[in-house]
Amino acid sequence: MRKNFLAKAANATAFLSLSLLVACGGGGGTEEAAINTPIVRIAPVDTVQIGSSVTLDGRESTVPSTGTVTYRWTISKAPIGSAATIEQPTGALAAFVPDKAGTYEVTLTVTSDNGTSSAKESFETQPLSEDLDRTKTEWLISDTTSSLTGVKTTRIVAPALGGANFVITCNNAGARSYQIETDFITANGTIRYRVGHYPIRTELWFESQSSGYKILTPSSFNIDLLKQLYKSDEFILDVNKFGSGTIRSEPRSAGFAAAIDQTRVACNWSESDFPRSNGWTAPLPDQAPATAKSPTYSTGSSPAGTAFTGQFGYQAWVDVNGYNKPQLLVRVGQDKQLCQGNALASNHSFYVEQSGRRVEALPGFVFNLNCASKGPATLALQGDFDPSLPFVLKSYLFHYSTLEPGTPFGQVSF
Repeated sequence: MRKNFLAKAANATAFLSLSLLVACGGGGGTEEAAINTPIVRIAPVDTVQIGSSVTLDGRESTVPSTGTVTYRWTISKAPIGSAATIEQPTGALAAFVPDKAGTYEVTLTVTSDNGTSSAKESFETQPLSEDLDRTKTEWLISDTTSSLTGVKTTRIVAPALGGANFVITCNNAGARSYQIETDFITANGTIRYRVGHYPIRTELWFESQSSGYKILTPSSFNIDLLKQLYKSDEFILDVNKFGSGTIRSEPRSAGFAAAIDQTRVACNWSESDFPRSNGWTAPLPDQAPATAKSPTYSTGSSPAGTAFTGQFGYQAWVDVNGYNKPQLLVRVGQDKQLCQGNALASNHSFYVEQSGRRVEALPGFVFNLNCASKGPATLALQGDFDPSLPFVLKSYLFHYSTLEPGTPFGQVSF
């Protein structure tokens, strides 16, 4: 009797163990499904400043290794009056440019075959100490999406007086190109151009017969030309017009850094080639440090002989930016007593002389700041110069060519 009871007990225990094993599915089943549900992670952002591009990074999210995975970024909260939008909202990497002071909240939703998960991240913008739109650029930006392929194409156009626009094109399939689009028939594909202080180049571009000989394209995409445009606002272009000789155009290319930031994700612009936020990724200081230098001011005349009627005060210093590189900063209009006449600081106001060259020092966006009515403002300047080496910063009230020295109203040596 006892042996029979023990045998039944043993059989019951074995049956219970087997039942538990079957119920757990051998360690798989619902646990496997839970693992395959996306775990959404948004990389933290250190600083968010009005007018500066903010990178949204969801690449650290855990997603299934097989099956379909989709990403969707949305702005779930924004200050009243904000028109900010997400650029490339369906990728793991996206961006947006805050345009108002206040709190922004973005949501990343990731969907797989096994479920949907989302995460939110909030940002508080750093208010600027001046009324300047750091997204302003002379480049015209537009997007189109093919109804057939779904490919999104972005055009970045420098419009020109003279009828020869410079056009950069990219798409979310990875293609990038640039061309010259004219409103006249070209005579041949020979072009001559100069960007800032860089040497004049003569090149033979292909004429597009299908466009009625109104589009010129180079033999290959040269990123160096765009890197020059990033460091200079001056662009002069000669194109041969059929029956009329050479036509000179000056594409309006100021604020290329701002245009790059607004299309960074769409065109996959490299930060090593085109640093974010003109190189200065932190909030700009609202005061000049004690180590800042004040220029020596003078009166003089322009190359045309017109006497200066005013000048604006500023201080300059070199600091380390978010890329751990030295960068030149200026604080304009802090001392209103130095504001004389109708002095106007603009994106064409500062030049650097270094190693026998005179180059532009650019804030990366288009602005005009009348020292009597606006300001002060802090600008992070960059160009084809090295702030770690000796240089002279010179300031001008008018936009002179980099090839014409002119007479500065102020200068300071570093």
